[in-house]
Amino acid sequence: MILGIDLSKQYAQISVYNKKENTVDTPVLSECDGEDIIPVQICKKKGTNEWYVGDEAKRLELLGEGVVVDGLIDKVYDNSPLFVDGVSILPVELLEKYISGIVSLSGNVREIESVCVCLEEFNAALLDSLSRVFEMMQINYNKVEFINRNESDMYYVLSQSKDIWYGDVAIFDYRQSGLVVSMLGIRRGNGAELVTVTDNDFSEMLPYIYADTKEKQDNVNHMLTDIAEKLVEKRVVSSVFLTGRGFAGDGGYDDFIKFICNKRRVFIGQNIYSKGACYAALELENPKGISDRVLFCKDKLMYELDLDITERGKASRLRIVKPGTNWYKARKKYDFFMDGEREIVLHKRKYGEKEEETITISLEEFPVRPNKATKICIGFDFEADGICKVTVKDRGFGRFFKGCDKIIYKEF
Repeated sequence: MILGIDLSKQYAQISVYNKKENTVDTPVLSECDGEDIIPVQICKKKGTNEWYVGDEAKRLELLGEGVVVDGLIDKVYDNSPLFVDGVSILPVELLEKYISGIVSLSGNVREIESVCVCLEEFNAALLDSLSRVFEMMQINYNKVEFINRNESDMYYVLSQSKDIWYGDVAIFDYRQSGLVVSMLGIRRGNGAELVTVTDNDFSEMLPYIYADTKEKQDNVNHMLTDIAEKLVEKRVVSSVFLTGRGFAGDGGYDDFIKFICNKRRVFIGQNIYSKGACYAALELENPKGISDRVLFCKDKLMYELDLDITERGKASRLRIVKPGTNWYKARKKYDFFMDGEREIVLHKRKYGEKEEETITISLEEFPVRPNKATKICIGFDFEADGICKVTVKDRGFGRFFKGCDKIIYKEF
């Protein structure tokens, strides 16, 4: 089973790859409501060790037979133990039960081949917890991917026929917090296709409005049209996608719809992010070239980073990070034997630029030993703003040389 999960603080949605039909489908998760989204909450049946999500969780709550825990994402951020029906449990354990529960509504957890989770925002605490969740579910880390909504837009759009994205693509997300418009563009450069997504936040100008009257509809219609006209001015926009709660009803935004439909393909749907995540999971299992492009958006590193090494007696470079890698998945650790070197040399180059920056990390604080008698571990950690934190640890050399306690740090 190859699946994508769109996970926000309020709800989750799943899309699954249908191998037989070669399509990505979004199953109904609530038979009672006929909905394909499910609240991010879990219910413990009183007096038992049974946990439920979805319709059964609602039933137990209504009957007074269950204890509901909501706000799971915020509880993961806090990371404090919880007491539910007299039982102490960690937030990451609740998150594992929740993820396992919603996946089981659409298939067998044990049949997961690859999975991608799309998040509203990248947060190290949440990402670490989700990594732990899939480890608890016994899913190989290399078969797990995390992306934000910009990257999900990329995977979704680029998985459609090329006539959809021969020009720029606009994604209007009229979410509960207000309107955000993402503009996707594809350019060629440095021998590779460069795909960019930039967000335009109009949530202050156009917050979510429940347009239940003609006056409110006209007001939203006017603002949407004005925003669309300014965004597509002097741009070739081939397609427009509409998603979010504000586009879930019948609308009544006639002028806006008329404008965006002029010489453009227009689509509306509430499952773009879960489908985009599913296409990303499919790329892990069956690469189709999307990941070969350079993808730039929020949470992506815009530079390459190389390390000078010696391999089989020849000087070479080891690629640590390639441009377009998301900062969380860029984290790495390497072990090396030192052959008389007293420094580490790194090369950093921003995508599209010729000049590179050389970064040197001195190892003079480590003890001097014979050649090839020192093993070091170099760790690379990254943050959302592109900062790289390097740690170097002395591992010594077996029982002959004990590693020292000194750790060398470098940040750039």
